[in-house]
Amino acid sequence: MEGIPVVDFALFMEDPGEARKRLESLETISNACKEFGLFQLVNHGLDSHILSKALQNAHSFFELPLEYKCKFTTADNSVGFVHQSGAKGGPLDRKEHFMIAAEDKSTLWPDLVPSFRPDAVELSKQMQNLGHNLMTILSQSLGAPGDTLHKCYDKNADYYNFLHYPACSDYQGQVLAPHQDGTIFTVVSQLNRVPGYQVLKDGTWHLVVPEENSLIINLGDILQVWTNGLYKAAVHRVVANKAQRFSFVYSYLPEGKTRIAPIPEFESGHPKYKSFMQEDYLKLRFENKRLENNCSKNITIDYYAID
Repeated sequence: MEGIPVVDFALFMEDPGEARKRLESLETISNACKEFGLFQLVNHGLDSHILSKALQNAHSFFELPLEYKCKFTTADNSVGFVHQSGAKGGPLDRKEHFMIAAEDKSTLWPDLVPSFRPDAVELSKQMQNLGHNLMTILSQSLGAPGDTLHKCYDKNADYYNFLHYPACSDYQGQVLAPHQDGTIFTVVSQLNRVPGYQVLKDGTWHLVVPEENSLIINLGDILQVWTNGLYKAAVHRVVANKAQRFSFVYSYLPEGKTRIAPIPEFESGHPKYKSFMQEDYLKLRFENKRLENNCSKNITIDYYAID
């Protein structure tokens, strides 16, 4: 089976003597973004100690009683603790998660795990810096100036997510339904390196085997629109494992008042998508996915596609 491309991030942070290897890596990124919609990143510069602490904190929180965790649910499940979610028309996902906005100032944090908040905030800061550099590199992989994607919006509205997939000894199906992310891109750390994350390519599911100290860079719908379909949003899912699985997911996206449309350099007078407000799309997706919603069809970025 075809392997998932792996990119060495250190090549972009070191001296100019590595220019040839950087060009080769940009080509690898470009091909991966066109074919898979994702790639793995190694030597990414994130503090391995803080990633280890994130795993410890996630384990400590998710092993707490459900009654306690449910204290951190919110009315619309947009942030906080969620344990009942799923794709339209399908079964509930076999997972639980804790999501928070990157700029969150609330007290929606588990007091029984005192280190959860400070460690998460520090990891979020490191992820923000990584994301800024990745935006430059993705621009360059498109053959464009490094600030091309940065110019598409003024402000971020990032959020991050700790996920727990319980061990499944008697079940071998999917535990997170296939979907695309409504983001620019998403960075995934498979914290305890338990396999399960898969990406769809040419009708076949490919397992993203966790490389040591690696991250998954998963392209989202917004980047697909900006590049007028040149880069694709990854269709991905998670399948069951006999061991429990923990992951940390950081989502990069523009704030809601940002207008999203193909970048002129990539649409050449033939845009494949209508322009739309980011907040409108996220609201459509969220309302569509509510379990009590009677709409039978999932809303994806194709909603804005031009026939």
